[in-house]
Amino acid sequence: MWIGATGQDRNVALYFTGRQHAGENLADVLAQRAAELPSPIQMCDALSRNVPKLGSGVEILLANCIAHGRQFVEVADNFPDECRYVLEMLGRVYGNDAEARERGLSPEQRLEFHRERSAPVMDELHNWLERQFAERKTEPNSGLGKAITYLLRHWRPLTLFLREAGAPLDNNIVERSLKRAVLHRNYVHLAITRRWTNRGRSRSLRPRVPFELRSAHNHNASRKASRRSLGRYCRDFEAGSVIFWIARFFMVRSASTYMCVVAVLS
Repeated sequence: MWIGATGQDRNVALYFTGRQHAGENLADVLAQRAAELPSPIQMCDALSRNVPKLGSGVEILLANCIAHGRQFVEVADNFPDECRYVLEMLGRVYGNDAEARERGLSPEQRLEFHRERSAPVMDELHNWLERQFAERKTEPNSGLGKAITYLLRHWRPLTLFLREAGAPLDNNIVERSLKRAVLHRNYVHLAITRRWTNRGRSRSLRPRVPFELRSAHNHNASRKASRRSLGRYCRDFEAGSVIFWIARFFMVRSASTYMCVVAVLS
């Protein structure tokens, strides 16, 4: 898990590993935060486990990632006109945010700029989303209906940037930082796959795996890769077994034929 903190021209990155959810790790961090500081803004996706359970007197301002509107991209082939409309409306909001960044606006000026330019866009989009269900234009259980439900259900945290100065639009900064961890995970998968596929061969032929990768494997850090590699190993084993039983069948058949010939001759 990765927590990125920005503020006062400083960026702080915290990495956590273990069994705790993101919200539990964040709660441990906020418990050490000075009580006199203002409530922080938490930007994350809408997964409930990302929201910390805080004690009394501790509050956060929850913001959800607008970039998760990409759900409409996934169903665009089936609903091209509707998805195009939603993505164009969200694109206008991102265009306003880019303009505010180019003009070097302060957080307060950026808030007023979004209230003037982006608030009407988001209001129009919200009304359009509600009409899709109210006028029975979209089936709620369809791919488009589920994407619309996601936006409506989390509309308030999705639009925090219209109420709080400095609230971001998305969580892309964290997702880009997590790519380093993903690359390391893929490297671990490669080493484990090679080791699993060499299981059963001569020990001297098995590739040497660094200690860190073995440790990660022993702690079930890549169980998915292990299952995938184990399946390949099992398929190889089954193919070998079939060949063995076919050879055994002909060997036994040949032996029985030889015994019959000996019996006749005798």
